[in-house]
Amino acid sequence: MNRFTKQIVAIISLTLLGCLYLQHVSDCQRPSIALHQSQKSSPSIIDENNNNNNHNNNKSNNNNKCKPRSNIVFIKAHKCASSAIQNIFIRYGYFNDKIFVLPKDGNYLGHPQLFQRSLVPDPRSFKSNYNILTHHSRLNYREMSLLMPNNTIFITIIRKPINLFESMFHYYKLDKLWTITFDDFNQPKSFIPKKVKENRLVGKIGINQMMFDMGMTPKDFENDDKIRHFIQRLDSVFSLVMVAERMEESLILLKRLLCWNFDDIVVFKVNARNTNSKHHLNATGIKRIEQLNRADQMLYEHFTKKFEREVRKFGQKRMKREINTLRTRTKSYYELCVNKTITNSKSQIVRFVTRREDNLMCQFLTNNELSLTKFIRKEQIKRYPSSVFQN
Repeated sequence: MNRFTKQIVAIISLTLLGCLYLQHVSDCQRPSIALHQSQKSSPSIIDENNNNNNHNNNKSNNNNKCKPRSNIVFIKAHKCASSAIQNIFIRYGYFNDKIFVLPKDGNYLGHPQLFQRSLVPDPRSFKSNYNILTHHSRLNYREMSLLMPNNTIFITIIRKPINLFESMFHYYKLDKLWTITFDDFNQPKSFIPKKVKENRLVGKIGINQMMFDMGMTPKDFENDDKIRHFIQRLDSVFSLVMVAERMEESLILLKRLLCWNFDDIVVFKVNARNTNSKHHLNATGIKRIEQLNRADQMLYEHFTKKFEREVRKFGQKRMKREINTLRTRTKSYYELCVNKTITNSKSQIVRFVTRREDNLMCQFLTNNELSLTKFIRKEQIKRYPSSVFQN
């Protein structure tokens, strides 16, 4: 099978996954065979637009003095805009022939249990190394470090706890688990059931979600000394903790850390909720939720302060200039790739419908996590059959 034929197969596979997910959308049609932009090695719209200025802006950091880094562990914290960041890592890994740490099915690696090397094949079995771990897993630094190459970079993203909690509460319908309405948090005289602190949905989802994803034991959530100690350990593990409320700045810092280019960090707001579906919190509700999520609140305060220092160190003028370039690149891809958006009537999650089914980059930018995971698992098994446990 030659390279051209492989590209046809790859695009048809991804498009079929997208069409299955969006089968109710009438304009999800067969892919075109005109593969103008589908070359795996350079998924860019630069050639199509023939824009030399953009080409110059798209060069790697520091005039190519640094070398791109691609051994990465990304702790995908729930409801922290982490699907967007994961999309970046999946896309980069696929186009650069990296090897993913993948579950044999679904998109979780052990969660709610801490990550263990035994969840995936030993890399010696396929005579290579894993490069990218980006699917849901609870941080276990020792086990992850033993699995990954020595120069692996650890990255994660955090979000303001009250915003995370509101999003999580409605997305996972926690009112049924906890027998409480969201508005009850706003009412000073309403009783908050004990089960809110004790019960996690399928063992995974509950209060202090970020700290849980980072590997902290729930029994320590109310011990401030243990929380502070745990946060200090996390500070020594992560090379970058992005902040969802400051996404553009986060992406620029990610680009600098990894020595990637602007096209590598372009992303749309995948798995985002319609803003009209968000629920109001008054002062009482905010205070109660912050108290319930005290460990997350302490985590957020620590790393947002550190993030601010990193942004200042980067330089205000430089940051503004790079954000403007990123916005231009993102706008170009959006206009090229997106036909329209649709909102799920139940979950209120916004999805994209691509206008360019012949463009593999567009397919990656507009497809959801499960579709992309199925695709890269299938492709990786072709290259390294022993790198993924198979049913």
